This record gives sequence, structure tokens and C-alpha cells, in this order.
Amino acid sequence: MRKITLLFLTMLSTALTFAQIGIIENFNASTSLPTGWTASYSGTTSAACEGNSQRVNIWSSSPEGNLTTPNQVGLSNGTDLSLSFDYSILDYASGTPTDATIAGWGSADIQYSLDDGISWTTIATIDDSNHVTANTCAPFSVVIPAASLPTGSDVKLRIANTWITGDYFFYIDNFNALQVSVDPPNCDSVLSETVDVSIYGSISWSNATGIPTGYFISVGTASGVNDIADNVDNLNNTSYELGTLSSGTTYYVTITPYNDNGNATGCVEQSFSTFTPPSNDNCDAAISLTVNDDLMCGEVLSGTNVNATESLEMETSGEVTGTPYTDVWFSFEATSNFHFVSLTNIVAVTGTSTDMGMALYDATSGCGASLEAPLTDSDPNSFTVSNLTIGTTYLLRVYGWSNTQSASAQTTFDVCVGTPPAPPVNDDCSGAIALTLSEDDTCSEALSGTTENAFESSTGCTGGRDVWYSFTAAEDANYIASVTETFESGSFVSTYITAFEGGCGSLTGVGSSTSCFNSGALTITATAGMTYYINIRSNSNTDYTEFDVCVHQAPAPPENDACADATPISIFNNGDEQDATGATNNDGFIAETGCASANDGVWYTFVVVDAGTIDVDVTDVQGWDPEITVLSGDCGAFTCVGSSDSAGSSGSENVSFAATAGTQYWVNVGYYSGTADNSEGPFKIDVSTTDTATLNSSLSNADFTNQSLFSYYPNPVNDNLSLKAQKEISNVSVYNMIGQEVYRNTPNSVNNAVDMSGLQSGAYFVKVTIDNVTETVKVIKK
Repeated sequence: MRKITLLFLTMLSTALTFAQIGIIENFNASTSLPTGWTASYSGTTSAACEGNSQRVNIWSSSPEGNLTTPNQVGLSNGTDLSLSFDYSILDYASGTPTDATIAGWGSADIQYSLDDGISWTTIATIDDSNHVTANTCAPFSVVIPAASLPTGSDVKLRIANTWITGDYFFYIDNFNALQVSVDPPNCDSVLSETVDVSIYGSISWSNATGIPTGYFISVGTASGVNDIADNVDNLNNTSYELGTLSSGTTYYVTITPYNDNGNATGCVEQSFSTFTPPSNDNCDAAISLTVNDDLMCGEVLSGTNVNATESLEMETSGEVTGTPYTDVWFSFEATSNFHFVSLTNIVAVTGTSTDMGMALYDATSGCGASLEAPLTDSDPNSFTVSNLTIGTTYLLRVYGWSNTQSASAQTTFDVCVGTPPAPPVNDDCSGAIALTLSEDDTCSEALSGTTENAFESSTGCTGGRDVWYSFTAAEDANYIASVTETFESGSFVSTYITAFEGGCGSLTGVGSSTSCFNSGALTITATAGMTYYINIRSNSNTDYTEFDVCVHQAPAPPENDACADATPISIFNNGDEQDATGATNNDGFIAETGCASANDGVWYTFVVVDAGTIDVDVTDVQGWDPEITVLSGDCGAFTCVGSSDSAGSSGSENVSFAATAGTQYWVNVGYYSGTADNSEGPFKIDVSTTDTATLNSSLSNADFTNQSLFSYYPNPVNDNLSLKAQKEISNVSVYNMIGQEVYRNTPNSVNNAVDMSGLQSGAYFVKVTIDNVTETVKVIKK
């Protein structure tokens, strides 16, 4: 079995001897004060002399400090007491102190008491007279003469701080107080742990009494055998690094303290046993799990990773979340392509951490170096995995998540493998449902769908639940793909739509937006006969949405879709209904310096004869968010005059500017975004003046009216030809190629659907009369 060393907490405690004072304390056991010590000091590793130090913050509001040893009751042997320690004085800092404190800081008295602290005698003082300013630790020592410490008397020691100026830390470390020793130390060190000792570490023991200055250590795998350590001089350390140990094994230890007077005698051999890991500690001993046929987890298995050891597969199987120092193994046979795995009832046994990790592997390749990288891993205590093969065995690895071996969670838990409901048939791109194209934006062929029980895709946009659709373009044209959310199972669940071309394994985003977070309608420039994929995604892995998805051919763009075909305006107060439905972005967004960027929508132009103030107003906007951009110059070489995007959807906009005589101006009305190509719709536009401005009347207002008479789509048409006008349509007639009228209708509305479903395939002329003006267009019936 493979093992790694883990350091136990070293216990360096006060060493008390019979009939002699012996205090040896380096404060490294922890940052807490050792047992029996009292102080206004606290432990720290920040700027410590070595390991941990004790320090106190001395300043005007806290002008005194003290660090006091336990009372050595009746232990003086009447000899000199040598006292030494390391200290430093550093300016206060919220982080790690680095600056030495300058002179004038105050003093630190070294004192002793023979009556348990009722009265104190100062034996030495640290102050400016003997302190050298530095940002490093310095040693200090003093001897309390034997005459001051009668045989059998109590002795207590302390360091007492007094502030004068400044704000500083006073550090103490490696505190030793020793009377003259005349005997070897006692052989009374005791192992700190004797059962369930970790295989990852060192052993530690209590300080012997009798003022030892070091320890000889012997360790073996049998009584009287020293095959691991043979009388090793461990100096004055009370822990020893053993290296690799075996689990479930007893080891034998002899600890012999010594000092200048010789070795302790009569030391008895002690023993300790290492822990036994769980039965499924290794991959090849994985415990089989029962697979539930639902998500109720009626069948769970109680497990534990307490005392588990690191597996060989850690270095050979690829990365997993966290580090599996304390891992155990389970297995199950897949009964579905999808399974849910969870840990519940997690209880910390060793330490307090309950942070667990999991990883799932295909068991086909076997354990050890051949085990392939995990299919998935999880730091949360549950995950759902897809694309499993029914009948295949999978390995589940459960472990403490921490990247630090000593902090790795060791817990008990229940593990469950559940089976979720079957996902939608179009859960993957390969199962995309083919959409029937709708005639127009009424979406008569819209298809209802849901992301309920769907899984995250491994291609396209990821994150959340998603499903797939497809459509095949009937001709080279723009197509509109849209999704309308009809239900969401939880709060704050969003539905996104994205379009792709290519094969399911090599998709490329297409359309007016390729963002994975697009919720608006997409315009897709399609090629006849090409298949396009539509991904509908809800942004939650737990909640879902229901929706209607629709694809239809975009209507023909308005005649003033391009700057070169701008509608001329020759009179003021010409407010008229317009429709920018089907407008394209042509060569890109409007982005002239000084104007806000916007879609390239529909265009208008006028020439100013007499200078003055001109207002351009867009009102009666229906269901979209417009922006007005006013420009001078010429198509492709514009200068910004002004723009407006102050309102939201269906809001009105206005640009007012000082017009220059003899200048041609251009007006673009488009969707406000300068990054996403979104759809425009109906609105009214009015150009007016309140003062001296006049327009060139050679641009006929009839042109303005006729060019925007009506729009029609689709063309070619299967069933209904949609007509959209700015004014009421009074009459619609359809004629075949030999002049016979085959359809007549008097809609008296601005919108009309011409039913051509009963007509034979071929070409037809459609005459539309609006406001006593008739326009004829040619359409193709499929």
C-alpha cells in the first residue's frame, strides 16, 4: 500500500522536574498559550522568531503587558537559575510587521516571584540602554543567583512591559529557565497517540521531567526490534518523523531522555497501532451500489472515508476537483443512459470538514495505471451524468475534497444512484426535431417544446438545460427564428435561442446574434437546401421552461432599406405611417463619430433650401425600440448631425438640429443596438420646422408615399401572401398570366392575408389599391 507522511501536532510543553526548576517552551505546539501560562500576549506566526511566537501590542491605550509562567511549586533546588529567551520589537502593522521600533518605546522588566505572584523582584530590564534597534530577533539571558531561590521555594517568572511612546509589538520566543541539574532526567515521556495513529506522519510524546536536553529514539516493527530507528539522537525535539507506515500495524517505541548528567534509566518500551482503512479503500475493492429506478433514493448505501488512504490512481487517471487523499470506491451498473449520484447525511468524524468530492470513471479499462480519466467530477454533493452505456460498470470515487492532506474531510455518508426521467427526444443535436416553416410572423407552424428533464449539451452553448431543432432553407433568403417562453418552473429562469450551421460535431454559430445569451429573434441568412440547427436553452440546471419556437422566411425588405434607396421628403409636417419590418443591416451598424451606434434600418433624405431649425420625430412605434440618426454628407461618407435613443420599446424619439442651407441630410430609423441586429417594425415619422427652414420641393412627396405604399411576403408563397400597408388597403385583386382575375378582396384594413392556397403553381400579378393609388407586384405560387 502506498503511504505519505502526515505531520501530527507537535506537543512542546513545560517540563517540570522534582527539586529543580526546568521550563523549556518554544510556543510551537499552537498559537494558544501553553497550559498554566498567563499573559496579555497572544500567539502568532507573523514575524515570529521561529515557528510561533508570543507577542503583545503596546501603545497609548494599552500601555502595559505581561507574559507569566506557571508557578513552580516547591521545586527550587537552591542553585542558580539561568533564564534566556529571544525577543524583538517591531512597529505595529495590520499585516506582517517589518519595521524596527526606534528608541523611546519603553521597557520590559524580567521578574521573579517566590509567593505565586503576590510580590515581584526585577532581576533585569530591557530598555534603550541595552536594546539594539533591529527588525530581527535577539537573544537575552540573565541568571537569578542561588541565594535568591531557597531550596524548596516556589518560583514564578514573568516579563512585564511598560509603554512610553509609539505603537509596537513586543515578541517573545524560545523561553528557557533552568536550574543546575545534578541527576539524569526521569524516564517518564509518554506517546501522545497509541491507537488509530495515521500512517501519514510522525510520533510525538510528552516532555520528560528532570530537565532533559535531548532524547534517544528507537522504533521497530516488533518488540525489541529497532528496524525503523535505532537509538537515534533526536536532540531536544519531542516528535520524530517515521516516514512511511503500514495501516493496521503495531509499532514499538523506546524513548530515552538525557542531559549532561547522563541517560534516563529504566525506560519502558511503548507501542502504538496505525488505523485500519475502509474495506473499499482501493479501486479494485469497490463496493457495489444498487441503482434506483427513480430519484427518490429508496436504496442508499452508508459509507465512510475515515482512515482512507490515497489511491494509486491519483497520479494516473487525470485531474479531478480537489485532491483525493482520503478516497474510497464504489461501483454500479448503468441501467439508463442518465443517472443521478448524490451524497447525503454527511457527518464529520475526524475534524470538522464535510467538504466532499466525487468522480465517475468507466470501469472497462480496469483499476491502476490503466484507469482512464474521469467522465465527470463534482464538488457539490450531487451530479447528473449523461451518455452512459446501459450494462456498463462505472466506478464512483468519493473523497475529502481539500487540496491539503491534513485537512481532507473524513466523514460518514449515504450514497445514492438514481435514475432521472427520460430526457426529451431532442436533448442532443443529433436528435434535433425538424421544424415546419411558417408562412410569416403569425407563426402558424410554431412548435411547442420544453427543457424539462433535458441535460446540458456538450456542444454549442453549454450551461443549463437545452433542446435542439432544425430547419432546411427553401431558398436563398433571410429567415427569422424566434422563441416565445410560455412557462417557467422557477423564478429567474431565462430562455435563450441560438442558431448554428455545420454538423452536430462541428457547429458554427450563425445569425444576427451568436451570443449564448440571446433571447430575441434571430435573422439567419440561409442558403437553399442547407440545414440549420436551433438550440433552445434555459439557464438553470434544476428549473425548466416551456416555449413555442417558430421559423419563417423574413419579409422582403422595405424599398428604402438601403441608403442609396432613401425615401425623399420634400415638405414639412408630412407625418405618415411607415413599416421597417424586414429591414436589413446592409453593410453593418451605424457608427458615426458623435452619434450613438444603431442598426442600419430604413432611410429618408431631404435637402434644405433655407436654413433653420428642423425636428425629426418618430412616434407610434409598435413593439420595438427605435433610434433616430441624422447625418450629412453622402452614403458611405457621413458626418454625424445628431441621434436620439432616449425612450425604450415602443417609445418616441426626437432629434432637433440647426439645418444649413444647401445641405442634404439623411435620416436612419433603426433598432437602437449597435451590437445586435434586431428587428424593426411599424412607426410614424414626421419632419417639421418652427422657424425659417424650407425644403427642396423637387423631391416629390408622392414619391415618399408611393415608395412606402405596402410590403408583401413571402415570395414565392405556399398558401397566404401577407400584405402590410401604412394606410387602409381598399382592394386586392390577383390575376393569372393570361389576365384572368382569380381572386378579389376588399379588406379595408392595413393588413391582409391573400389566400392563394387554391391557386395552381405559377406566376401571378397582385394589384393592391391604397388611397386611390394602385400598385402591381408579381408573385410566384409554389
